[in-house]
Amino acid sequence: YIRADFTIEDGLPDNVVNAIVQTGNGLLWVGTASGLASFDGREFTPIDLHIPGSPAQGAVNALAEASNGDLWVGTNAGIVQIPSSVLDQFDPAQMAYYRLGTSGTDEVQSLYQARDGVLWVGTNRGLYRQESGRFVLVISSLFVIRIAEALNGHLLLITDRGFIEWDGHNSIKHPGLAASLGVHDGQIFNV
Repeated sequence: YIRADFTIEDGLPDNVVNAIVQTGNGLLWVGTASGLASFDGREFTPIDLHIPGSPAQGAVNALAEASNGDLWVGTNAGIVQIPSSVLDQFDPAQMAYYRLGTSGTDEVQSLYQARDGVLWVGTNRGLYRQESGRFVLVISSLFVIRIAEALNGHLLLITDRGFIEWDGHNSIKHPGLAASLGVHDGQIFNV
């Protein structure tokens, strides 16, 4: 293995990296505490996520490539969608911005596209589901850190209240899971 360390001196927006995803075109996308950059194997290119009429995006906490190749970017101010058609020749005019929550203060922590194609969004204020071009709140008052999917299609959520399973209609709590792993509920970080 060849190891290389990259920092702001190499073009990263910040030394704190929150998310990395590789898209179908071979580019790596790096979400940092100060924004987004793409990496082609040689150099980083900072990506300006500012969309007229939207707030400054701030930190990029989550990234997901959808089954159609679009890149979804979870930020402190909401979600930015970058169509697959502009990932090679980036065009900010093609991006779409989605604000979550009524006050627009929902910070995206995780993104997950389920096997059925639905995009799920975990925020500091709840769980959202993409429906008909908008995002609908499914579970409120919950800090959703990570999202995964069980074989039966249920969502598995790591939250500030521990491990929760969402069956599509109800939250199923698993209060003993953290203890069985020898940690506290707030210490489960990945599924």
